[in-house]
Amino acid sequence: MSRDIELARRYVSEARNILVFTGPRLDMSGVSPVFEYDAEERVVSPVSYDDFCRSTLSKLIYWRYAEKRYGGFFPAAPKACHMIFAELEKRGKLYALVTLSGDSMHRASGIYTDRLVELHGTMLYAECTDCYDWSDIREAFAEFSRTGAPPQCGTCGGWLRPGLLLPGEAPDLCELRRAFSRAEKCDLAISAGTVLSESVSALVPLAVKAGGGRYITVNDTETAHDRYADISLKGPLMEILQGIIS
Repeated sequence: MSRDIELARRYVSEARNILVFTGPRLDMSGVSPVFEYDAEERVVSPVSYDDFCRSTLSKLIYWRYAEKRYGGFFPAAPKACHMIFAELEKRGKLYALVTLSGDSMHRASGIYTDRLVELHGTMLYAECTDCYDWSDIREAFAEFSRTGAPPQCGTCGGWLRPGLLLPGEAPDLCELRRAFSRAEKCDLAISAGTVLSESVSALVPLAVKAGGGRYITVNDTETAHDRYADISLKGPLMEILQGIIS
């Protein structure tokens, strides 16, 4: 393992444009999880995207769930695993950070938003299903707590939905295109904290490899991309990331 760490460290040193691809396991590294995840690393929700759109009752069920799961989320501070990638950006090597996490910890770490692609959205905001206006999610929680009804848009009165993707909902195509566009210009991909089971989203780091770049996977368990990676590192995420980046 030490030889692989040394080689991965050399890859990072030699790279000019690095794409980092992260998932929820990064957020849970060494701490109690903020969210609960199923085997495919989606936030466990009692309501699918189709159900949420279909009925007011489903909206009520979801917001009850969201208040319980995310109501105490703010303010949340980025952890060491997030800050190490912010340091990589300061060194001028981070060209893109693509994440499946919806907690916006990478944004809070100081990553320049032009480099950040949140494929599963963010829980920082609520979005109107009619006029698509965005508002602070804390205002939506406050309204739900006050009225006990699904929150509505202050601009047009439409229903509010979370900025985070619901189960069964596809990633935003514009964000997906932006991720692949960034990947085309990178010479090294590092995936960290994800088992890479997402069929479309997980292709992003592979695009770097397909373009002739190197690929490093970092996780505490096996991933679906280990066979494609130049180096596959297993173990405590922070310890490994410090070993190859710090």
